[in-house]
This record gives sequence, structure tokens and C-alpha cells, in this order.
Amino acid sequence: MRESLKNVIDGNRPIAVVDDNADDLFFLQHELKALFGERKICLFASGRGLLQYLQSHHLESEQPALVVLDLHMAHTDGFQTLEYLRKHLRFANIPVVVVSGTQDKRDVQAALMRGANAFMAKPFSRGDFIKILSDKTQETIN
Repeated sequence: MRESLKNVIDGNRPIAVVDDNADDLFFLQHELKALFGERKICLFASGRGLLQYLQSHHLESEQPALVVLDLHMAHTDGFQTLEYLRKHLRFANIPVVVVSGTQDKRDVQAALMRGANAFMAKPFSRGDFIKILSDKTQETIN
């Protein structure tokens, strides 16, 4: 499960960004477009929105190649979203990079224990994101 996220770069499937802060959604979308070009990026203000999308899009080509997930949100937070993704075989292999404003080591550990492939504390740089995507191991960027 903790394999390289590099294969995300080569695919055409969409990237999902889940964050309840509109400014962070805009920033993440901008950074992902800079990294991946014109790939479709789906934006969600809560984990609930992502889960509804996943349940209504059944084709593998519609499933995200990557989920960028905030932790602390209303209406299905990042922890609940991770648990759902990892418990359902259809979504269990979707790589998840948690990006969160928290510096609490308990939150970082909890995210990684629930199956996040990587964790990046906000703010982060494009270089941090590139490192996460090209690294072959679980990573934490603070």
C-alpha cells in the first residue's frame, strides 16, 4: 500500500482535492495544475462530497489517481474519509496525501495509521509535493 506515488504522474485519471477552505482549494488546484498540466482536478469542500462522487462514478477511469485530503473539516472529516477509503476494496488503493494545517504529531500519526500515503503540513512548497510524489516510502513533510 505504501508504494511510490510516482505512477500518478503518468495517468489520465482525475485528481481529487478535499479541503473546506476555499483559499486552500484554489492554491492546491493551482499547484496541481502546475505539476500535472491540464489533468482534471475535482474539488470537494468535505469528505462527504468526495465519497458521494466516488459512489456515483463507477468507471475506473473516473476514480481519482490521487486524493489530496485535509484533516479537519465539517461533514465527514479527513480521518473518517481515510477510514472509508481504506475499508472499501474499490477505493483502498487510491493514494492519499494528507495536507493539513495541524502540527500535532498525534494527528499526523493518526492519519498515517489510517492509511494516508504521505502527510504534508501547510504551508508547503511545490518542491515538497514533488518530493512526496517521487519518493517510494511513506513521507511526512513539516
